[in-house]
Amino acid sequence: MTDNMPGHDGRRAQHRAGRDSRRDQCLAGLAGPYLPPAAQPGVRINTEPEAGPDKVAFQIGSERYRLEPGTSEYVLLARLTGGQEARPVFLFCGQRAITNQAATRYVARHYDKLLRKHGNKSFALLLKVVNSQAYGPDVVEVVGDVTRAAQAPVTTAPPSHRATD
Repeated sequence: MTDNMPGHDGRRAQHRAGRDSRRDQCLAGLAGPYLPPAAQPGVRINTEPEAGPDKVAFQIGSERYRLEPGTSEYVLLARLTGGQEARPVFLFCGQRAITNQAATRYVARHYDKLLRKHGNKSFALLLKVVNSQAYGPDVVEVVGDVTRAAQAPVTTAPPSHRATD
């Protein structure tokens, strides 16, 4: 962005250019080398092909979040930082493609609020996409800030099975 862009004053354009140049996004699928446990040791995703109702369920700490396609779907939204000079990375890891899209939209809509709340620190939020069959990626609820649970080693206690809130 430049200072002479139509509709922008110089300070706003410089601020946005600086902010955008230091932000990356990573979309993680449920298979492959980019699963959250590499950066979020307290997160497990059931990728077993014959997992039944727990297929692609998230386990965060001792809580389990099951996929209910089209009705109740989850996505982990994490901001990871690697020091003062490193670029922050937003990690979106959802149970379905539409949940990743919902997380991307959530960050775009709430970036300034997230920055005010979390500053330059890493965080992890669990988002729930509600009734995507009717509303697509547009209705998103914050289940909670799961930063501590996501960054801690997985507990050995039996997980609770949460289908909906």
